[in-house]
Amino acid sequence: MAIHIQKIQQLDSIYESIKFQIVLEKFLKNLSLSDSDIEILSVLYVHGVTPEAITLLEQSGLYKNPQSIKNTLTKLGKQGYIIKDSNTKVKSLSDKLNIRVDKQSVLMTLKIGNR
Repeated sequence: MAIHIQKIQQLDSIYESIKFQIVLEKFLKNLSLSDSDIEILSVLYVHGVTPEAITLLEQSGLYKNPQSIKNTLTKLGKQGYIIKDSNTKVKSLSDKLNIRVDKQSVLMTLKIGNR
């Protein structure tokens, strides 16, 4: 007998939408992303890989010190989530995760079932 679950949820902020998409990608692709990785990636998808985003992470109080943020950024770079242009040295997010960034609220419909 198949079990089907349908959930409809309105996500009111861009941050919530992006974080949900990352968690879903983690689950569906069996990715090894920690909660810290997900938090940092969510902020980077909203603000870009910018000094302002790093400052925001440092001021959030979620991390004990700036070095832990830098360590996570280095790890995410090695895993291919953050890429650096070899000519300009500008860092950006790769397309490894299939994340849609929309400035409006997002209505997510998720259907899960087994066979």
